[in-house]
Amino acid sequence: MSRYEGKPFLKLVDFYVLKSIGKLEPGQLNALAQLEPKLRETYALQGTWFEIVARQMDLPDDFSSLINAQWDAYSNSIQQNGSTADPMEFTFRFVDTHLLTD
Repeated sequence: MSRYEGKPFLKLVDFYVLKSIGKLEPGQLNALAQLEPKLRETYALQGTWFEIVARQMDLPDDFSSLINAQWDAYSNSIQQNGSTADPMEFTFRFVDTHLLTD
């Protein structure tokens, strides 16, 4: 079973974290921007996809910078051990630990 099977919003949450740490590809950003009208309709919220995800998850305004600070600490720690931090691994771990309630 894939991570997103039956959980389409989870992919948006992962993208939220990736954008917060500056690791979302330009093509992904464009695709998400094109999704915004559908997201506004689905969740009855205004704003960008990023703002809609934050509101839907009831995240504080500074949550993106908190995620970025954790990424910096994580990637520095990994680099000190001679490795390179994996943004996807960080994202999955962060979301699973801090944002999933089920």
